[in-house]
Amino acid sequence: LKANPASLSRRIHLKKVALGATFGGYACMVMEKTNAAATSVGVTSIDKSCIDAAPITTIDRIVNETWPYDRVNSIDIVKMDIEGYELFAMGGAKHLLKNLRPKLFITEFVPWRMKAFGVKDPVEEFLSVFYKNGYIVKDAIAKETLFTLSAAIVYFNDKGQDYFTDLQ
Repeated sequence: LKANPASLSRRIHLKKVALGATFGGYACMVMEKTNAAATSVGVTSIDKSCIDAAPITTIDRIVNETWPYDRVNSIDIVKMDIEGYELFAMGGAKHLLKNLRPKLFITEFVPWRMKAFGVKDPVEEFLSVFYKNGYIVKDAIAKETLFTLSAAIVYFNDKGQDYFTDLQ
């Protein structure tokens, strides 16, 4: 943004927030001991164990605050890499999915992390969000297009519980 302020500053808006299915509260970020690149977030009071904290909001709220619905009728790309919290964030993206219809989602998909955060069946629950809204899912790393939810469930279950990838 600093290198290209004129061209990018109107299109890229940085927000210090945590995304969830509902608005309200704060998320406390703690560094994981087993993976220096990863963090975990808990909805809790802010205390000394937090390395950072942010207010919880929804994707729909951020989009409307940044690009009001009465002025924007589409969004081209959504990119998410939020360490297994993607399903929770998508719970707050109903308007985005139904009305703004992004042409492309790029998202990290780590089912075992989602499971650790309480998602019973990450493959079905997360991917059904996209299929129910008319999207087709592609394993971006393996370059495998999955045309139906049932095909995606079989595909990812065959990959095993430790498999993770980026999705388009």
